[in-house]
Amino acid sequence: MACGGGPAVDAARAEVQSLLDRRAEAVLDRDAAAYARTGTRTGFAGLRAVPLADWSYRVTALDRTGDTATAAADLSYRVEGHDGSPVVTARSLSLSRDAEGRWSVDSDRPAAKSGQQLWDQGTVLAVRGFFFFFFFFFFFFFFFF
Repeated sequence: MACGGGPAVDAARAEVQSLLDRRAEAVLDRDAAAYARTGTRTGFAGLRAVPLADWSYRVTALDRTGDTATAAADLSYRVEGHDGSPVVTARSLSLSRDAEGRWSVDSDRPAAKSGQQLWDQGTVLAVRGFFFFFFFFFFFFFFFF
C-alpha cells in the first residue's frame, strides 16, 4: 500500500484520467453505448442535445479508499457556434472499481461552490434560429387554423 502521492495513487489517477478521456470522447461522438461503458448514463440525454465543439476532463485530485474514489476534475467544454473559448468548470465525480479492477463513473456533478451547467438542470432542447421559427410557424398554422 502506498502513502502520499506514491505509485499506487499515481496509477489510479492515470486510470481515472483514461476513463474520463473515453467518457469525453463518447460525449463528443454522441455515442450512448461508449458512454455507458464508462459508468452511469445519467445526464447523457441532455448532453447529447447540446451542440458541443469540445469536451474534456482534467483530473485535479483523487481521494481513493479501496475500490471507491472521488475525483475532482476540471471540465472544459465549448458549445459550437456560441463559445469562442472553452468554459472551464469544476466537477466532482464518484467512482468505483469492479471485480476486474476497472473504474467506472457513479456520478458526475458540479463541485462545491460551482454552478450547475445547462445539462445539470433538466431536459435540454437545442434550437437554431430560422428552423425553429419555421417549425413553430408551421406547427401553429397547421394546428390552429
